[in-house]
Amino acid sequence: MADLLIGSPILTVPELAARVHKPHQTVNTAVLRLVEAGILTGPIGTYNRRFVGPDVIDAITAPASQVPTPDLPLRSQMRARN
Repeated sequence: MADLLIGSPILTVPELAARVHKPHQTVNTAVLRLVEAGILTGPIGTYNRRFVGPDVIDAITAPASQVPTPDLPLRSQMRARN
């Protein structure tokens, strides 16, 4: 799933289920666990709920001069610098 998040940091459960060829309920459970772990945020909306990988978005939009510390989430590092 990490590879899929890098390519699509904003996703829906049906989209993800189709890409990984798993049942909707299995993917929904996995996504909710990622939300609980803080890897994804969401859901956004009520129909076709979207989930977001904020650290992935931060990593792909961060200036090249900002090299993250491997052990810390990028989001927390960016907050500390601001």
